[in-house]
Amino acid sequence: MTNYTDHHYDTIYKPSNFRPWSCDGEYQIPTLKTEYHIPHSLISFDDIKNSRQSLDSGVHFYIDDHRFKRLWRNPDRYLEMLKKFDCVLTPNFSLFSDMPVAMKIWNTYRSRLIGQMMQDHGIRVIPSVTWAEPESYQYCFFRYCKTRSNKHRVGRNHEKKSEYS
Repeated sequence: MTNYTDHHYDTIYKPSNFRPWSCDGEYQIPTLKTEYHIPHSLISFDDIKNSRQSLDSGVHFYIDDHRFKRLWRNPDRYLEMLKKFDCVLTPNFSLFSDMPVAMKIWNTYRSRLIGQMMQDHGIRVIPSVTWAEPESYQYCFFRYCKTRSNKHRVGRNHEKKSEYS
């Protein structure tokens, strides 16, 4: 029989990481503090250890999920390393329209919890908004940031663009 420690759930899902007062909605999805920031450039999470790019870059997770699963399994190992960069986008765990709803909610939860943990460690966090289909809007967009109803994303040309939920 396998227990939860065999899957490393005890590393991230500790009672101290779940703070109901910092969550919102029916699914208790963690909320993030609003940030108004556009990074100079972005590098992949894969490249943070060996990056020759300056630390004024932001870190993104627009890579295959298995390449950043280690952050979910052991976030404390990477928080200090990520703190050296200008900002970090929240992990972009995949949401596919053919996934069970529970998995889509779980991936949304994981992304936000890691983002919240990074903010708690003084890291500037920019939300990566991910959704699958219109039915997923209720948990993907719901109160993304506590103090603002619209979200900003960074385009390739670094222009600030708004998306309204």
